[in-house]
Amino acid sequence: MGRYQRACGLRHGEACFRLAEMHRDGVGVKKSEGQEHVYYANACNAGYAEGCERANVGKVLKEGVNQLTKGVESLQNISF
Repeated sequence: MGRYQRACGLRHGEACFRLAEMHRDGVGVKKSEGQEHVYYANACNAGYAEGCERANVGKVLKEGVNQLTKGVESLQNISF
């Protein structure tokens, strides 16, 4: 993992992407959704297209969950 971290720190997009997958799957590291998204974003910023795709999917899903939660909270406040 150390090589991937060094390479990602040098803006090597594929290394950042591989680190994201390691954190997603818990391979060699503890599973961490937060770190997964950070490394996908780093991969994207380094020009690695698949990192952009994964970073955007995570962002869209998070926004969708937030909107759904707000909708449910609004429904709970309606009195019949």
